[in-house]
Amino acid sequence: MIIIDVKAMNKDSICKDIKIADEIFKKIKESFDKEEKVLLNFSGISHMTSDFIQTSVGRLYGEKYKKSFIKNNLKYDFICGDLKAIFKGGIKVSKTFYEQENRLEYNVYDV
Repeated sequence: MIIIDVKAMNKDSICKDIKIADEIFKKIKESFDKEEKVLLNFSGISHMTSDFIQTSVGRLYGEKYKKSFIKNNLKYDFICGDLKAIFKGGIKVSKTFYEQENRLEYNVYDV
C-alpha cells in the first residue's frame, strides 16, 4: 500500500492549490496502474476546496478505473468531521459528472 501524506505535499493545513491536487492525482493514477492500493493521509488538514477534491480524487472517475476498483483500492485517513461532508460532496459531483459526461457533451453540442 502506498501512503500519500497530503499535508507534507501541500505544506499547509488548507488544501486549495490545484497544482498539488494534480500531483496527488498523478501519484494515485501511477499506483493504480500498478494495481497498488493507496491511502490518502489527511492528518493536519483543516480545510479543502471542492476544486482540490475534484482535481486530486474526483478525476479518477473519468479514467479507465471502475468504481469498484477505486472503492477497493483508495482509502482515506484522518479526514476531520467537518471536511467529510465537503469531501463526499466533491466526490459525488465528480461521479455524477463523469457518469453523464457523454450525455452532457451531447446536450451542449446539440444546443
